[in-house]
Amino acid sequence: MKKDSAPGGLSPSSTVVAPATNLPASGHYLAKVIWTDTVGSSSWDTPDQVCIAKVEQWGIVVFQDGEQLKIADTLMEGEWYGVTAIPAGCIVSVEKIGD
Repeated sequence: MKKDSAPGGLSPSSTVVAPATNLPASGHYLAKVIWTDTVGSSSWDTPDQVCIAKVEQWGIVVFQDGEQLKIADTLMEGEWYGVTAIPAGCIVSVEKIGD
């Protein structure tokens, strides 16, 4: 698994998403991320039938910068797994959950 080389892995002051407050010492936090995803069709669908999808995804924010946000669903033996990388331009909102 390729690891991000950015110092600290997170940039809470990023202009891509709303900055989180009261981050845990690890810098990781639970969040609800709303983003838009592409939808393709290789069927006999017309352009009116193929539309982008609104995704609401929950996970632990493990990395963010000006290009992307990464959330994970599993921490095992010190390593994050079940990671989704979301392009910054697709993110509608990020809501930190809890304190």
